[in-house]
Amino acid sequence: MPPVIAGAIITGAATFAAEATFFGLVGLSAAFASAGMSLVLGGISYALTPKPKKNARSGGGDVSNRPGTVAVRQSDLTRVHVYGHTRAVRGYAHIQSTNNNADLHVILILCQGPLRAINEIWLGDYSIPNDWIDASGNVTTGRYAGKLQIVKHLGASDQVADSVAVANITEWTSTDRLQGVAYLYVKLIKDQDVYPTGLPNITAIVEGPVLYDPRVSDYRWSTNIAQYARDFILADYGYEANILDIDDTNIIAEMNICDEMVSVTSEPFSVASVDAATNIITLTGDLLTLQYGDRVQVTSSGSLPTGISAVTDYFIIPYQIKTTPRVKLATSLINSMAGTSIDITTAGTGSIVVTKNAEPRYHGGGNFDSATNLSVTLADIVTSMAGRAYPIGGAWTLLSGAWRTPNIEFGINDFRGNGIEWKNALSLSESFNVVKGVFNGAPTLYQDTDYPSAYNTTFINQDLGIESPQELNLRFVTRPTTAQRIAKIELYKGRQDIAVNSTFSTKAMQIQPGDVIELTLARYGWTQKDFEVTSFAFDVSENGLVCKLGLRETASTIYDWSAGEAIDFDPAPNTNLTNPFDVEVPSNVRYDSTFIETVGGDTVYTLGLKWDIHQNSFVSEYGDFEVQFKLSTATAWQPSFFVDGSGISTPVVTATAGLKYDLRIRARNNLGVRSNWSTLTEVIIGASGGVTVNNDWGLVTDAVTVNNDWGLVTDAVTVNNDWEYVV
Repeated sequence: MPPVIAGAIITGAATFAAEATFFGLVGLSAAFASAGMSLVLGGISYALTPKPKKNARSGGGDVSNRPGTVAVRQSDLTRVHVYGHTRAVRGYAHIQSTNNNADLHVILILCQGPLRAINEIWLGDYSIPNDWIDASGNVTTGRYAGKLQIVKHLGASDQVADSVAVANITEWTSTDRLQGVAYLYVKLIKDQDVYPTGLPNITAIVEGPVLYDPRVSDYRWSTNIAQYARDFILADYGYEANILDIDDTNIIAEMNICDEMVSVTSEPFSVASVDAATNIITLTGDLLTLQYGDRVQVTSSGSLPTGISAVTDYFIIPYQIKTTPRVKLATSLINSMAGTSIDITTAGTGSIVVTKNAEPRYHGGGNFDSATNLSVTLADIVTSMAGRAYPIGGAWTLLSGAWRTPNIEFGINDFRGNGIEWKNALSLSESFNVVKGVFNGAPTLYQDTDYPSAYNTTFINQDLGIESPQELNLRFVTRPTTAQRIAKIELYKGRQDIAVNSTFSTKAMQIQPGDVIELTLARYGWTQKDFEVTSFAFDVSENGLVCKLGLRETASTIYDWSAGEAIDFDPAPNTNLTNPFDVEVPSNVRYDSTFIETVGGDTVYTLGLKWDIHQNSFVSEYGDFEVQFKLSTATAWQPSFFVDGSGISTPVVTATAGLKYDLRIRARNNLGVRSNWSTLTEVIIGASGGVTVNNDWGLVTDAVTVNNDWGLVTDAVTVNNDWEYVV
C-alpha cells in the first residue's frame, strides 16, 4: 500500500474512530485513538464503512427493502439501481386498455438508467430474446408472436417520449419522457390461450450502466465487483465522495484481483446448434448458467466450427438465459465484457461441447434500492468480493479477499509501552464453524437462494461437535462457486484465534489496515508469523509518538482454492410439473355411431366422440374438453359444449343415417389454456372409425344401418366416398 503523511493518518484515524460502522460480528471502539484500544475480533468483520455525510437512509439491513423480481403498482416507488448483468423490474407507471379491452398498454419501469442494454424480456419464466422482436418492437417468434409488442428505453438523460405509447395511450403525451429511467412500453393483444391468467409478471435481463475504469482512464462496462464499489462511493446515489478522496492506485490493484481467473471443476455443455450467420451457439437445456467472463474451451467429435480453435481459451458472452440457452464467444475477458465476439463462418460437425474451466475471481451483478442505508449497500457490494472498504488518510481504500505478501517484519524491539497484550482463543460465543447464506444469479432465476454451506469437520469437532453457523448473504454474487469460495475465506479467517493488541514504534507508520506483517517473538514461539493489520491509530505517550495496532493471525492458505473443492449446486430439485402453456391435443380421437329406434319407428343414430385419457393432469383432474360440430356443408360451427377433463367420450349429435358432419375437440387446462383442435371431417352418421390430428381416419368398418335399408353398397365406405345422402 502507498504510504501517506503522518498528519493525514492522524486525522483519518480520529475520524474513523468516531464514525465507524461494521458489517459482521463486532465493531471498533470509539476509544481507538486514545490510550485504550479495542481490537476487531469477529471472523466476518468486513465492510468497515463510515457513515455518510448526509443522513442515513431508512432500511438498514431489512431485506424487505431489497428490489425483487415482481412488478408492483404504487405511487411512491423508490428508485432501484443496477450493476452488471442482472434481472430488473420496479413497477408500473401506467396501465390502460383500448379497443374495447382487446389491447392492454403498459408502461413498466425497470430501474434507473442509463443502461448499456436491455436484453431478453421474461413473461413469467418464458424468455423473449432480442432476435424475436422486430424493429418496431413486435414479437415475431414463439408463444407471443403476433400478440405482443415491446419497445425498450435505456433511461438516457435526454430520452424522448415513446412514440408508440403516445399514439396508443390517450393519457401518455410527448412530455412523458421518463428521462433517466429505464422502462418498457408493452402492448398485449387479448388472447385467452396466450394470457390465461391476465397480465403476466414482466421482467427484463439488463446490463447496468457503463462505469469509469481507472485502469484505462475511460468508461467501460464490466461485471467487476471492485468497479461497482468505486462507483457507489463516488455516485450521487451513494456516498458522493470527492474524486480526490479515492485511492485509485489501490482500486486498480483490487480490480485486477477481481479479474483474476480461478480454476473450476470442468463443466461440459452440449451444443445443440451453431449459427454461423450470427455467431450464436445454442446449448441444450432450458437455462444458461454460463455467465459473462466464464472461461471455456470447445471440442468436437468431428470438426470444430471455422473460427474456433482447439485447446484455446474463450470467454462467454451470454445471449439468452431462459427457454433456449445461447452464447457467443470472445477471445479475452475484456472482449467478453465489451461484447466483441469471434467470427464463426461454419457450423462444424459431430458432437460439439463447450466446457467451462475457470471464472473471474470476484465478478457478479445485482441491484439495490435507494431506500436502503448506504453502509448496508456498500457492505453488500464489498462482501461479494470477500472484501472491505474504508478511508485511510482521508482516501477511500478497497481490500478484496486475496493473500497479500508481507513486506515488513516486527520483533520484540519494535514494541513500546508496558508489555504485549494478546489473546490466543475466542470464546465459543464468538466462534463459528459453518458459514451459510444466499446468493442471487442466473442459476436461481435471480431469486435469493442458499449456496452450499462452508464447513470443516475439524472445526466442528474442536467445538465439541456442535455446529455454530454464521450467516453471510452475498447479494452481488451470481455464481454458486464464487459464493462457496467467499464463504470458505470467511470460515477460515474466523478460526484464526490469535489476536495482538499492542503499541509499536513509529516503524509501524509504513503500514495500514489490510496489510500483512511478520511478527517474531521467541518467547511465544513465533518466527515470522503472519498477522493482518486490523486497526491502526496514533497515540502520544510517555514514550513519545507511538502506533497502536490491532493484529489478527492469518495465513496464505485461507485464500487457497482448488477446482475440486466446489460442492455441486442444484438451485431446486427437478420436478415433473407440466408447463401450463403446453397443453397437448387430445390423442387417439375417434367416432362411433349408436343405433336408436324411436317410438315412431324411425331409424336414427347418435354420433359420439371418443379419445384417450389426457396425459396432462391439469386437464384430466382440473380442466375440461371443448367440443364443436357442424354439418360438413355448413360454414359455422355450432356453439361449444364442454366435457369434464377426466372424460374419454361424449355424444355429439343425433341424426338420420348418412348425413356428414365435421367434429372437433380440444383440451383446456385449469388456467384456461387450450390445445389445438383435433378435427374429423365428413364423418358419416351411422358409421364409426378412428382418426388422428391429420384426419387420417381410414376405412369405415361398420355398416351404415343394421338392415342396410339404404340400398346395396358394394364399395368400402372410406373418406373418399363422396356419395352425400343415401336414401
